Amino acid sequence: MYPHVDEMVAWAQTSNDPRPFIPCEYAHAMGNSCGNLKEYWDAIHAHHGLQGGFIWDWVDQGLLMDAEAKEAEVAHPADPDVARRECHRAGGRYHWGYGGDFGETIHDVDFCINGMIWPDRTPHPAMFEFKKLVQPIRMTMAEGQDLRISIHNMQDVRSMDWLTGSWEVSIDGFVTVSGELPLPDLAPGALAEVMIPVDRKALPVTGERHLTIRVRVREQTPWCEAGHEIAWEQFTLPLPPSTQAAPRYATWLEESGAWINRSRSVAFRISSEHEGGLLQVRHKDRDVLSSGPVLNLWRACTDNDGIRGWSGQDRKPMGRWLAAGLDRLRLVNCSIRQHGDKLQVLSDYTGADPECRIRHEQLFRMEESGRLHIAHTIDVPESLPSLARVGVMLTTVPGFDDLAWFGRGPHESYIDRKAGAPVGRFEGTVEEQFVPYILPQENGNKTDVRWLSLSDGHCRITFHASPVFECSAHHLTPDDLFAARHTSELQPRPETVVCIDAAQRGLGTGSCGPPTLPVYCLEPGRYAFSFSVSVEDTVAC
Repeated sequence: MYPHVDEMVAWAQTSNDPRPFIPCEYAHAMGNSCGNLKEYWDAIHAHHGLQGGFIWDWVDQGLLMDAEAKEAEVAHPADPDVARRECHRAGGRYHWGYGGDFGETIHDVDFCINGMIWPDRTPHPAMFEFKKLVQPIRMTMAEGQDLRISIHNMQDVRSMDWLTGSWEVSIDGFVTVSGELPLPDLAPGALAEVMIPVDRKALPVTGERHLTIRVRVREQTPWCEAGHEIAWEQFTLPLPPSTQAAPRYATWLEESGAWINRSRSVAFRISSEHEGGLLQVRHKDRDVLSSGPVLNLWRACTDNDGIRGWSGQDRKPMGRWLAAGLDRLRLVNCSIRQHGDKLQVLSDYTGADPECRIRHEQLFRMEESGRLHIAHTIDVPESLPSLARVGVMLTTVPGFDDLAWFGRGPHESYIDRKAGAPVGRFEGTVEEQFVPYILPQENGNKTDVRWLSLSDGHCRITFHASPVFECSAHHLTPDDLFAARHTSELQPRPETVVCIDAAQRGLGTGSCGPPTLPVYCLEPGRYAFSFSVSVEDTVAC
């Protein structure tokens, strides 16, 4: 059970056993989980004899409960659909119960909550990853200027006559040209090439370009509607090199113990009296940001990081992070120095060990256009454990509830679970980014993000990556999530909490299976990343 992917590959390369290798369990879907499924399926596709496996398990085995009920018992609401929807909302009246919720003394807490779907059969985000990795049609792009796509029918007994294809080219997330793609009627296991009728030279020479191919079911079947998507692939189309004019920067002015920079309708105020340095962002005399960017090395632990309610978790990531005090970093020193048009903010933090100092340097530089550039360098001592994340946290004033981003989506993604999330431009509300894992934990992360914007209907604040970052936006802090045991206990805040990370640790499957692969772990050391901030009147995205 739960073989490491390297063990499976070694078996395929050395065994003379004619039987296929099918692990009875290889990934444990407890909470926010199923990291590095891609590595397993890359190995399965690459090595004869590896024939898939079983994920534990199918459905979260939670029971509907009413948080307002006097007795701890299974709820039988008059409108079950409404009650189930409440389970998917932070602070909803209903939640899914698990071990210990019904007064029993012998139980495994939430160890029965380990499915790929919620109790109401709504798919977890991990299901979209799995669907992508096991899709029956595989596509690769041939080298050269012509857009030639190699299509491989991975089915064992069926041709492709029941499928239809389409393609689209997007520029910076906007679809600019699209069309139908006639698919060859390939026999099982066969390959063929098709040509996408797009002249690359006719595409714009600026903007990030992606080609996305989609394969759908032609007609209704007993298990799906017509048009159901069963496979997709996305390819980055290279751009010719380009240059941009160097921006002009404004000078910081010292006023009343703080540093001020104003440009057009935006004003930034930085003071060492405020944790993280950046005290205030104003747009046309209205506050936009209320705090940050503050160093953040902590996440609301996933079940794979450690099982809350169990003993023996000291050696798991959760136990090591708590012992090191990464959940309660304390600012012990902050200084500000001006270097020409740059403002340097140096902050020192400590956790459980007052002698172990984490240094966070921020260099603030503001363009005359009003865009603020922030370069971060974070030095984490080697004595600290492998980290949950390396980044910063910012908080808007209340009202910034509309969200848009250019990156992977539309569902959450993580560094070791992003194959099933295409790059695109997505939008929604901050509330919609909450993923209601039955035991609240880290959720809603976005990877390979080029920019993230928030709007209150009057103005928009945008965080521009250089070139990409990971991020999330919630009405909850990591501490809010970690303190709760059920979604009904959460109390969303009116402000929006934005986490921007150089990287976040992968998910792995360590609640029962192998831990996060080393390539997706964040060891102590020096991390550097940067982003810029712009604020403007609300216009169509």
